[in-house]
Formats: sequence, structure tokens, C-alpha cells
Amino acid sequence: MKRQLQLLTIGLLLAAGGVNCAWAGDFIDDATKIEITNNSATTDVTSSVTTVDGKKQFSFTPSAAGEFQMKFTFSSGYTLNASQAFIVLEMSNNLVTDNNPNRKVRNLTIDNNSYEHNDKSNWATYTVKTDHSLAIFSPLPNSKTSSGASMRDYYIANLDNNMSLSFANIIVNASAATETTIYRVGMYSLGEMLSLYSDLCSEKDWQYISVATPRIEANGTNGNTIKIKDTAGGNATTDQAKLFVKTLGLSSMPTAYTEFNFRYLDTSDATTEDIFSSMTSTQKLLLSFDCMHKLPTLHSNFDQYDKNKKFYIYRDGTNPNTVTPTHESGDNWAIYTRNLKAGFNSIILPMKYLKYYNTDSLQFYKVGNYSSNTATFNKETPTSSGSNYYESPMIIHAKYAGLYTFVGRDGGKELSKYYEKQFGSTTIYYVGSNCEEQPMATGNNYANYVCYGITSDGASFAPMTSSIKTTYYRAFLVDKSGSSARALTLSFGDETTGIQNAMSESQQTDEVYDLQGRLVKTPTKGIYVKNGKKMIIK
Repeated sequence: MKRQLQLLTIGLLLAAGGVNCAWAGDFIDDATKIEITNNSATTDVTSSVTTVDGKKQFSFTPSAAGEFQMKFTFSSGYTLNASQAFIVLEMSNNLVTDNNPNRKVRNLTIDNNSYEHNDKSNWATYTVKTDHSLAIFSPLPNSKTSSGASMRDYYIANLDNNMSLSFANIIVNASAATETTIYRVGMYSLGEMLSLYSDLCSEKDWQYISVATPRIEANGTNGNTIKIKDTAGGNATTDQAKLFVKTLGLSSMPTAYTEFNFRYLDTSDATTEDIFSSMTSTQKLLLSFDCMHKLPTLHSNFDQYDKNKKFYIYRDGTNPNTVTPTHESGDNWAIYTRNLKAGFNSIILPMKYLKYYNTDSLQFYKVGNYSSNTATFNKETPTSSGSNYYESPMIIHAKYAGLYTFVGRDGGKELSKYYEKQFGSTTIYYVGSNCEEQPMATGNNYANYVCYGITSDGASFAPMTSSIKTTYYRAFLVDKSGSSARALTLSFGDETTGIQNAMSESQQTDEVYDLQGRLVKTPTKGIYVKNGKKMIIK
């Protein structure tokens, strides 16, 4: 039977407490002062801290049964990060009166912001050994400052920063005025906690409910799978999803956990950051194919959860013709993941229909017409059907630099070395590449022509040289009218880019062109192109 708390429920017995581990996260280890308040009397127990089997602990005797407060002071600061979202308290059994003891967080002072949580029902307590109990709690969902700001929001605001814990006050209920020992108290990620108490991994059925709408649930013998189940039918924000994954402590997870089924970790907005980058190569990540474009990842051991889909996973640096499906039968799907720079990027997709992509950050352009030295790329809005993206070199403008994933139907087709798309009936072509070679080198396809590539800053196009190598999933412009470069203009509907009339760095000059590709001998104020790059004269 499942027992469900706000953040964590573990329906099993723990076998070993006081494990000697090297994590920096224990209040006893880091506190400069430890005080106990019972029946209004305060006792400094700092001097009673001892080390047993390499782990610090302390003992004291409450003056009477009832509530007492432990106050930990960190004069130099107790360092937290956003993954450490669980308070772990290992203690004597006399501090436990039932499965729902009176236990509170009176004060966690983080970066001078004081948070409290007085809902005792959000703790879970379990017996370890014959004289130890373990209490686990996360204050993220409901902890509030006096001003009403949530601890969760503060963690989100400091996802990539360290935070300083100045004070920690924890209230516990003692069943009698007998000697009490605190073996461990501190803040940990889920992975750290499971590694500290390894028997949490050996039984079935525990739940971890996230700070967002889904929950994580582990079940199955030896806890080898962690799943996400939707509890509210809504999406998390990207920042909530990042915090959600951080609190798992994936890099610290015991090796017993081999599969992470994140099929319901869908977000209302997209991220260009790999939030799964801390996963190890032995941990398998499963995502739903219809949310991969929102949560891109380069994790090497990656698949989508539905085994009834044949799935091709393409990444930069991998020859598309060497990619094999993850399953042998079912619907044919494919994804391509790549880091894009802010600005213009060339691309040719290894899938037929593009269904899922980041619509807010990306604008697609396909080959259009050519007239008066202007090659026009037309804006394109991909749909789930009706548009063939095989053999379609494109330009993508990314609003933000970062990691993007494109998801679509029909991968696995044997792809040609080059795909040419002609601008009308002219000698101008846009060429998609599925090979790694120098296209203008002697003996190669475009040795006798002039090629143009997008500059590294994504701001303009410039002539290529015979030493420049193209690679998989990229595209470049080719002028087959002769071996001499000419001034061209590329139009993207809302922006025009000029191309400098030059072949190589040794041939580059001080000549300046306007955005229509015309040579300007005496430029005045305005935007011009010099050596393939835009320049502004004020």
C-alpha cells in the first residue's frame, strides 16, 4: 500500500544508519554552535559532539518529554545548491511517538532570507536498526518567508548558484526525558540520500512528488526504474523542470537505478539547455517523443519510452547513414539534436516530416527565387504533414544560441552525399551536405565553382575556400556561373545579407558593398558589407 506525502513517501524499512559517506552537507559537521531548547531552557551542546566511525554525532537528554528545538549556527555559512532539497534527520527512537510525529522546521535562513514550515504531516519517518529512526522532508513546496516568498522560487532563482545557510532550527518531539542521539541531520539531493541509505534502493514502491505537477515514482524489484507520473494534468515551467531534475541528484544516484522514464516531464515552455547533462552514461533516459523538442539532450544513452516506435536518433558529428533504429518495428520516427548559434544556421534534416520544434525561437527559410543578383529564401512554417524535408537544405534563424531538438516522421532513409536546390532556372544552388569533405577541393563536386557559407557568427555569408570542409546536416550556397566570385544579395523576407566579392583571405580587400551588393567607393552613414561581414558606419 502506498503512503503519499507532499514530497516523499517511502514504504519500506531502512537497514543501516550512520553510514560513513563523504558528502559535505551535514549540519553537525559544519555548525559552529549547536543549541537545544527544551521547556524554555537552552543548552549549548557544541562541546558534546563526538566522532564515531568517521561521522560526527551528538547526544543530550531533554529536561522533559515534549517539544524541543535544535538550533544550528553556521558562522561561515553552510553551502547549499539547488539539488540539495531534502532534510535528512537520523535520530534515536525516543524521538518518534508514531508515524506522524510532531516535527517542524522553525527556521532555515538562506542568504539572510528566513523560511519556516510547520506542517508536521510532510515528514516521513522509518525505523533503522533497533534504536535508530530516519525522518525525511523537503521544504521546497510550501516553505514561506515572513513576506510570503516561497523557498521553491528562491531555489529556482539560484539554480546554478551556491546559497548560504546561516541558521537551521528544527523542532522534534521527544517521548521521554531519556538520552537522545542525533546521528545525522543535513540537506541532500535524492541521489545522495539514496546512496547514504542504500536499502532504500532494494525494496518496492516509494514516491517522490516533485515541485511541479508530475511526480517521480520508483517501483519494481531493486528499484531499477524511476518513472514520472502525471498528477495534475498540467505542464511544469522550464525552471521547475530544471529544479525537479536537479533535486534528483542524478550523478549521485546508486547504480541500482538504471532507467529514468521521464515521459511526463513536459513543459509549457522550451529550454535550450541540456537539463539531463548530469546523467551518467550507464543511466538510460526515456522521454516522450512529443516533448523532446522542449527538453533537448545530448545524453548518449537516450530513447523514447514507447517501444512500438522505430526511432532514429541523429546528432552532430554522426554520419546519418550509420544511424540504426532503437527498435525494430512500429512507426518510424526520428530526432536531430544540435547546438545552434544565435543568428543564421544552415541545415538539412535527416527526416521527412518535421512535427515538433521550438516555434518561439526558430524561423525556417527554404529556397525561393532568384532575380537581379538577389537569391530569396522564403519563410517556412513546418507542419506535421504535407512538407517533404528530405532533400531540402534550409536556413534556420535562431533567436537564442543553445541546444535544439527537431522531431519528425520517417527517418532512416539512405541519404545522398549532396542535395541541390536550385533558385529558379539560374546557376545559383543551395546545397545540403551529408558528408564530411572539402567541396571546392580538386576532384570534388564543386572544385570549379564558387561556394559561400554562413559565417561563424551567424550574421552573414562569405566565400569559402578549397580548404574549408563542410560536414553532416549543413548547407552552403554554390554559384555555377564560373570560377570568379560576384557580389550577391540574399533576402530572407525580413533581412537582406550581402556577399563580399572575394575568394579567400589572401584575396580579401578593403572594398565595401551596400546591402544590395553594389560596390560603394565612399561609404557614408549606414550598414555595409566588407569581406563578407556587416559593418555599421555612424
